[in-house]
Amino acid sequence: MATAYAGLFMRGRSSGPARKVRPGPSFAIVFTVVFKVVLPGLTDHIPPMKKIPFRLTPYQVQWLLIVGFVTVGYALYLRYFGIEFSTAALACDAGLQTVFCKARLVATGLFKNSVFGIVALVIATLHVIRPSIVLLTGGLVAAGLGIVLYNIGLSGIAIGLLILGFARPAPATA
Repeated sequence: MATAYAGLFMRGRSSGPARKVRPGPSFAIVFTVVFKVVLPGLTDHIPPMKKIPFRLTPYQVQWLLIVGFVTVGYALYLRYFGIEFSTAALACDAGLQTVFCKARLVATGLFKNSVFGIVALVIATLHVIRPSIVLLTGGLVAAGLGIVLYNIGLSGIAIGLLILGFARPAPATA
């Protein structure tokens, strides 16, 4: 086998006449070793998959439900009572110094610069590359805030990527 292997690659480099290699058992063995081709008749050449897909435990699902509802609930509260409610908006714009007005100011600055959508998209991309519950939670929070607070396009793409993260294999644990 070593002579056929050496002859296959040394044919063009030697100074002597080129040898013709006949297809036979030695050529088939060299061809399969070099090019990793499966011979006809071998049916058990594909090893079974070892990695399982990313799956959530029931506790993780409950955690994500709680985080998701709280995030979207706070975003709805902030949007409809802080940003769009004219009485509160006028009071905050007039200079009222409360925690609610500070939260309104921060949220307005963030959604005007598409921060919620960009953060959600970055976290969702990382979640597709290496799925984990931490990235899924962060992406859910950022996307939930972005959907409700006017960053719909980027946050919608991020939610799609978060869903695609379930098609990836789970990271190996030590």
